Amino acid sequence: MAAGDMQLTLDGDMAIDAGTGQATTVRDNVDEVKLTISKAMYKWLKRGKKWQGAKPTAAECSIDAKSWKFEGDALITILKSAFLNNTIVGIYAKDASGEGMDADFYLTEWGESQDNVGGVEISWKAEATDEQRDPQYH
Repeated sequence: MAAGDMQLTLDGDMAIDAGTGQATTVRDNVDEVKLTISKAMYKWLKRGKKWQGAKPTAAECSIDAKSWKFEGDALITILKSAFLNNTIVGIYAKDASGEGMDADFYLTEWGESQDNVGGVEISWKAEATDEQRDPQYH
């Protein structure tokens, strides 16, 4: 986290879908979601894109989260495929009040760890992109 970045813990719904566009499929097995966003990017998004100078880059926003691997779970398939193939996923992460980041993301980090009883925890990080659409905070 760089100086001037905000880090928000989002404990509301998390929607994730393959491809670009607003994600609508709410996923239950996502936890410990942290949104890191630069102050400039946050102000730009909250102001409704009325930016006085240069537009901040979408890379000034990232999401860190954990998921659990279940047999036949579509979420893990979507995330792992996006990471391995360098493709976009739509993520809409919200806090309890319903406010949050809606953007396209590239997965930049992936980790799996297994506990003694066979549970597999997935740690992943995604960075926003504005290649297909601008990120939105609503």
